[in-house]
Amino acid sequence: MSIAIIDFGMGNLTNLLNAYQYLGLNAYITSNIQQIQKSDKIILCGAAKFKKAISFLKMSGLDTVIKQHAQKGKYLLGICLGHQLFFRRCFQESVCEGLGLIKGDVINLKNQDSKTKHIGGNSINIKPAPIFKDIPNKLNVYFAHSYYAKCHSRFVIARCEHSGQSFAATVQKGNIIGLQFHPEKSGYEGLKILKNFGEL
Repeated sequence: MSIAIIDFGMGNLTNLLNAYQYLGLNAYITSNIQQIQKSDKIILCGAAKFKKAISFLKMSGLDTVIKQHAQKGKYLLGICLGHQLFFRRCFQESVCEGLGLIKGDVINLKNQDSKTKHIGGNSINIKPAPIFKDIPNKLNVYFAHSYYAKCHSRFVIARCEHSGQSFAATVQKGNIIGLQFHPEKSGYEGLKILKNFGEL
């Protein structure tokens, strides 16, 4: 079993790789298309503007590789920005097309206190799912975002509340799983979530 962590030059992937090395699972950081195509699972994780990230994926051909991977029924995990890229559109500086793997839009997290950034630990309400095997409800995880994915409730397997607003913390559509939070920065349970993904 191999896990390709896609390197598209937008975010520190070292913590994620270190987490998988600690778990003893075969993961590697790569942007090599042939290596990614041979992998059993893909993780897309990053921190950047949506438009910049999707433009890089399209120019490099990685968008096609990711879509083909998903179409084959292989597991795909998105973390933070990676999770947001799975959706149809993002309304950031301008309307930008995403990978379109899940029907929904990425929009600004407008809070009642007018602060749009959600940074730090927060609890999530989870539904039974293999990715959450042996994970307790009300788990505290680490967030760092100002946009979130708005989609149909049938895709949402975990929710979070911030400043009176509820949003999707985890989504799943078959073999495609998206985490708005960072499991690699969420302690023991975060490592367990990464392990669960590796064992799907």
